[in-house]
Amino acid sequence: MKKLMVLLCAALCLMFTGCDSAYAKNEYNSDKKISASTDKYDSTGWDLKNNFGDMTITASAFSGRQTIWSSKYDNSEKSTATAEISLSAGKAKVVFIDDSGAVKTVAELEYSDSQKEVSKSIDVVYTKGTNRYKLVGYDCKDVKISLSI
Repeated sequence: MKKLMVLLCAALCLMFTGCDSAYAKNEYNSDKKISASTDKYDSTGWDLKNNFGDMTITASAFSGRQTIWSSKYDNSEKSTATAEISLSAGKAKVVFIDDSGAVKTVAELEYSDSQKEVSKSIDVVYTKGTNRYKLVGYDCKDVKISLSI
């Protein structure tokens, strides 16, 4: 009986940990889910440092979508956003979301032996209202993100 309980507990643990990132993979390309005001993520070892618009984020593991910056604007303003992403596994992107909910990818990386990091810059327009940046990804390991806005 004791062995059966241990096996049942182990199976339940595997089932729940195995499903942790399934939602993140299914929602990775959904602008509707990404632009939602709510975040949904699982992470370990998360650390975010913000130095006046220059952000660095590290995590040993990440899946989901998490707001990493948000600000309200009284008027439209043009700017440039630069993101660098480094991973040892998984797929991730940094996106910009304006007040209307339009999603624009700043940088995106799917880890492979030949591609372990990426750096990109895009022009953005902060619209009147709330503008945000989010990290979106699944099955990510050894995450390193730099974002300059």
